[in-house]
Amino acid sequence: MKYTLSKLIISVLAVAFLILITGCTTEKKPLQEPLKIQSFSFSHHGTSSESFYTYSIEKTEKGAQICVETLSDTYTTNCSEDILKDLSDIATEYRLDLWNGFKKSNQHILDGEGFSLSITLQDGSIIDAHGSNTFPENYYDAEIAINKLFEQFCEY
Repeated sequence: MKYTLSKLIISVLAVAFLILITGCTTEKKPLQEPLKIQSFSFSHHGTSSESFYTYSIEKTEKGAQICVETLSDTYTTNCSEDILKDLSDIATEYRLDLWNGFKKSNQHILDGEGFSLSITLQDGSIIDAHGSNTFPENYYDAEIAINKLFEQFCEY
């Protein structure tokens, strides 16, 4: 019995050592190709009126149509398809594809902020994510990049 227990302990320690030296991380591999976006919608809400906004883009025959909605106004404009490439670069850099299926909520916070993301790719696949007071990895950095891209279309 004592011999079997010793073997078990040695085996567990050996496995732990292998995990330690080989690493146990799930490192994200970079995408082989950028995400090619057909349509995009990102909504954010918070406790102040200026924190409520929705950005959306639809690819059209002549380029893209952009819509920026706030509590007080809606701005719609047409632009070149280049905006979709810029957005695809953001989605690829921040790995928004890994957000797909994120649906979390922190019910312990009564006020706060949340988001909703829906992306349709050119191959027909959909990335869908929602959160309330809890967010996926890289959320804040991605949100800053998305805001920066869309603020050029906002009229203040």
